[in-house]
Amino acid sequence: MYSRILSLIAVLGLLLSCGKGGEAGEPAAIAFAQNPLLVESEAAVVDCGLVCNAAWTATAKDGWVTVLTPEGGAGDALKVRVSANTAEADRNTTVTVKAGSAGKVLQLVQYGNSGSGFVSEANVHLDTYGKSTYISINTEDEWTWTASPVEWLKLEKKGPAALGISADVNYTGESRSASFTVSAADNSKSAQVTVTQEFSNEKFLASTVYGRKLVYAMGSYIKSVSADSYRVLSDGVESFEMSCTLTDGLGGETSPKKRNIFLFQVDMTKATILVTLPDDDNAKLGTTQLMSNQLPALQNKRSNLTVWGGTNGDFFYEDSEGSNTYTLQGCLYRGGTCLKSDFYQNTNTVFAVFKDGTAKCMSLAAYNSVTSQIQEALGGRQHLIKDGTIVSFSDGTQHPRTAVGTSADGKTVWMLVVDGRDELYGTGSFSVSYEVLGRILKAAGAHDAINLDGGGSSTYVIRETGGTFTRRNKPSNAGRAERKVMDGLAIVKYN
Repeated sequence: MYSRILSLIAVLGLLLSCGKGGEAGEPAAIAFAQNPLLVESEAAVVDCGLVCNAAWTATAKDGWVTVLTPEGGAGDALKVRVSANTAEADRNTTVTVKAGSAGKVLQLVQYGNSGSGFVSEANVHLDTYGKSTYISINTEDEWTWTASPVEWLKLEKKGPAALGISADVNYTGESRSASFTVSAADNSKSAQVTVTQEFSNEKFLASTVYGRKLVYAMGSYIKSVSADSYRVLSDGVESFEMSCTLTDGLGGETSPKKRNIFLFQVDMTKATILVTLPDDDNAKLGTTQLMSNQLPALQNKRSNLTVWGGTNGDFFYEDSEGSNTYTLQGCLYRGGTCLKSDFYQNTNTVFAVFKDGTAKCMSLAAYNSVTSQIQEALGGRQHLIKDGTIVSFSDGTQHPRTAVGTSADGKTVWMLVVDGRDELYGTGSFSVSYEVLGRILKAAGAHDAINLDGGGSSTYVIRETGGTFTRRNKPSNAGRAERKVMDGLAIVKYN
């Protein structure tokens, strides 16, 4: 009843605005009292509720509707005859009205012969992106529906006689279906509704679910994907790799270039992250070692855990040329002990794992207020994402990059490496700017993120099935050789 009152108000408004419609020079106005118009399954003559201020013509799309008044003047009624619908499913068609250059389409829905036409549509189709639609409920009494049987399907009451239907974006690679039931509050009527969501890879480009989500979240930045792979290294530890063409406008690009992306995603309720040093020895702070050696050293010295992968960490510099002693630019915590507290410059940031198992990327100000809670930590440089917002940079300089990001609740960590300098070292990947680095982590789900040591230091190492460690990326050094670094981040699970 509520919807009918609204329809009558709308029609009255149109009539008042039309005045003496159809006079010379006045544009034609067309409206319907109810659109879509719902009719019972039986054969009947139906008044379409047309309101028009000028001469008009009408045509029907399908043969089960016959237009009884194919033309008329201002104020004339448009009537059609619908044949009986003997099928169980509802059916839809359109009636088009034209008046001069104006036109309007009436959606006509005839209920199926089962379920007494309780719902306007028993089979609903959604596109890949889950764009919302609705079905009408043919009752003036209260009604309800069963809860959605799957997480991707969303149901919401939109009015006295309408149920909104939408879905999450379908990344699965195939169409999917689910059913639910709409019932009158007194259970006198009910109808089952089946929702089918299609799948199209047009905007996803990638072959994996993880890759499709990342590409879609990146918007127009990624133009093509030549290869992508996804592995669950252990429960809660995921590794994703992708070769794509990406446009870095801040870096001055007008056309996309190839980039190789390497990304860990870590569930901190199932795994944790430790800071590494050469030979897993605190006494060797000030020396360097390949990450592909630091991770096995950590594994060999600690039989109570399994190392699943890692990346390089903080920036560092040689104390004096040829000294072979080095200093980290930021702080360093291992096992709850602070091994280095000072910072090279005040532009530093910090990645920390707290004693409660959560993690956070933060500014120096935030770090200074939580030092007593830190279990593991190392320094970084530029803030890439701060409180969910991508940081803007005027500096579009492109380099190979390493970065780390954290979720808002601190329960998920992302560790990212993007190769670069293909033009110098044949790495197969061009470099990226800070802002694009942040956009990748934001697309992955990060709420905060910081930049770590990049360039020739960028290293991405995973544990293979047999227990050996493999560097997956191609560092931007002569011969694509790996560079020795001071510290890194290791993904581990305690046995």
